Amino acid sequence: MSEYHFSYKHRKTFVFLSVFLLCFCLLLSGCGLKRSKDIQDTSSQDFQTYTEQLFLQQVCASTITLHYTLAHPENMGITDTPVSLGHISLPENSTAPAEAENILFALDHFSKDSLTLEQQIDYEIMQDALQTQIAEDTFPYYPEILSPAGGIQSELPILLAEYSFYDEQDIIDYLNLLKLVPDYFNEVIQYETHKSQAGLFMPDYSSEVIIAQCQAMTADLDSHFLVETFKNRLKSLSLSSEKIKEYENQNRQLLKQKVFPAFQQLSLALLELQGTGKNQGGLCNYEHGKEYYSYLVYASTGSDKSVEEFQSAVSDQRAKDLTQLQALLEKNQSLASDLQNVQISLNTPEEMLKSLAQTIKEDFPVLNENIKATVKNVDPSLQEYLAPAFYLTVPIDEVTNNAIYINQKSKTDQVTLFTTIAHEGYPGHLFQTVYFNNHEKNLFRHLMNYPGYIEGWATYAELYSYKYAGLPKEAAEYLQLEQSIILSLYASADFGIHYDGWTLKDTTQFFGAYGFSDSETLKEIYEYIVETPANYLKYYGGYLEFLELRDYAEKKYGDAFDISAFHEAVLKIGPAPFSIIKKYLPQYYEAARS
Repeated sequence: MSEYHFSYKHRKTFVFLSVFLLCFCLLLSGCGLKRSKDIQDTSSQDFQTYTEQLFLQQVCASTITLHYTLAHPENMGITDTPVSLGHISLPENSTAPAEAENILFALDHFSKDSLTLEQQIDYEIMQDALQTQIAEDTFPYYPEILSPAGGIQSELPILLAEYSFYDEQDIIDYLNLLKLVPDYFNEVIQYETHKSQAGLFMPDYSSEVIIAQCQAMTADLDSHFLVETFKNRLKSLSLSSEKIKEYENQNRQLLKQKVFPAFQQLSLALLELQGTGKNQGGLCNYEHGKEYYSYLVYASTGSDKSVEEFQSAVSDQRAKDLTQLQALLEKNQSLASDLQNVQISLNTPEEMLKSLAQTIKEDFPVLNENIKATVKNVDPSLQEYLAPAFYLTVPIDEVTNNAIYINQKSKTDQVTLFTTIAHEGYPGHLFQTVYFNNHEKNLFRHLMNYPGYIEGWATYAELYSYKYAGLPKEAAEYLQLEQSIILSLYASADFGIHYDGWTLKDTTQFFGAYGFSDSETLKEIYEYIVETPANYLKYYGGYLEFLELRDYAEKKYGDAFDISAFHEAVLKIGPAPFSIIKKYLPQYYEAARS
């Protein structure tokens, strides 16, 4: 399963939607855009202009956001923007809640009925995102910007390593970004210090891993991946040998003098904060922790189910899958043993991508672009700490060159590798991202994120892809059901730990009932879920929502149901709360069928 779908249309300045909306609100507050009396009875064109202005302001909030969103910002009139990593603001200094309220008030003065169908969806999504922002701001210091699985300390190096050089100015901007890392990390340290003072600091077992990650980042300058990847990116430009050597020297010096000391300082700060964490378990053990977790479930999934409703939905799907799996075994008693020898004919990730790009055309809409996808290996210095695989989102004006990372430390069989490639590539993240980029006219939508849709779709694609692996039908069904069941266990454990207060013992007993007994593995699972509340719900909760949408469409259209039209409809609507997707699904489905 992918832990990283790096996307600067969603998680970043670095991790939270709140950071994005904070910048969004601050920029809006002084921009002189139309306010209430100016935008009464506004037209569709006015709304488009309004959202374009918001996009142009927000996309400049940080250089990384800009670079990963637009490969050629000059084509949109964006020039001479200051180099910035963005900022980690302390909650007590935030004006985001008031500004979000102001924007909601401004949106109310647009005549929704005068907007196009697409704009009505955009309008409702903006409202939801702003309301979600306001809700999060009632829980200061509860969000975690550092975590072993996907915090700033592990994401920033990958983003720097993949920072494309389209022209020489990009090299200059990149080097200037390296200069800013110490100040940015100081803001991270300040946030974590205040988090500690609020009694919300992470458990020591988490900070120990992050400290180890920081140490690994600074272990060896001579063979460092930020040295090697920098050299490789310089090759894409026509530079003199003198220029190349000059830039390489600058990069090495900045790594040595700025970046490495920043990671070392973060490591020391975390070491000093160790022991101040008051909770070794789930969020419900904090004051207001249950309320925060309930908020987080919505923000992570985009589902309007309550926690209790979600728990039931997960349990019900697991029971259904177990029943179907048992029926397969009763029908074919040799199936379980046959699975030990199951193989696929595709050997490499590249072969799998190529095969999937063709075979999914039966059930999914066609991408017209000449899409290229490069499979890269995670650098050895980061293999210990990064996910088995992840897809790096492309700029919206440069959709043809995509990168999928494979972590060689995560040894997997060929079937698992195949479904992982489906999750990251076709018809998962890569396919969904490029398809949305090709069809969404509102630029502002590209800066918004609904992780339940993003990861739920990729999980749906992963489980759907078993039918494309060239396996016997019953074997494919068995493996798909088995994977769904395993993911459901993680989701149930997430609820149990963070909402019901499960201890490690409780979690071990829960998994033990399903045949999992390795105590060290279960301890790792428990700690991972503590560190990443609601993370598994993005995947499995989002997946269940897509199953419910498909079930709704199948019942509505009966024998006339078309799976390709359904997929086209949800892909064109794009990342959104699932209630909004369901509301507009019939119009998009019927358009896809016509």
